[in-house]
Amino acid sequence: MLTNALVDAPSCISWMTLLVGAIIGFLGSRATAWRDRQIHLKKIARNLIQETRRIRDELGKRPGTIVFLGGQDAFAVPSIHPWMQTLVPEAALIHGDIVGDFMRLDRELHNLAIVRGWYQEAVKLCDVMPATYGAESEKYRDAKNEAAEKRVEFEEANARVIALLAGIDQHLKSHSRV
Repeated sequence: MLTNALVDAPSCISWMTLLVGAIIGFLGSRATAWRDRQIHLKKIARNLIQETRRIRDELGKRPGTIVFLGGQDAFAVPSIHPWMQTLVPEAALIHGDIVGDFMRLDRELHNLAIVRGWYQEAVKLCDVMPATYGAESEKYRDAKNEAAEKRVEFEEANARVIALLAGIDQHLKSHSRV
């Protein structure tokens, strides 16, 4: 009986070694996969942060300013770049609110462009009103009031965009450690 146990001991040790090696290999591969996923998510976060910076830069250094040069609107309302749109769904793995925030950002940028157009039309109307109706006419005062209201609408829409960008940046920066 004792001799059989001694003969089986080396085969038992080799099975144990194989099992331990397999467990260590499995755990090592899982750790590597986790690390690679974290690196991938950080890259996504950094790319989306660059996108929010680009949008903020295109909005201008002074939020809410619109400059008209020779009747042309010098202010361009940015949009989410098509290359970045493919990263947004993956960003849900970083923080669940990011996808919704980018969807709201897309809508608010669209609304900002519309309000900017309304404001531009109101300003153009104000430019031609004094020659047509006189600077003291009621129609000119109404047009100036309309332009002022459109200006307020633009500032509110711009503030919503800036707030969304700040919220997105906060979610992304917590993950990317930029």
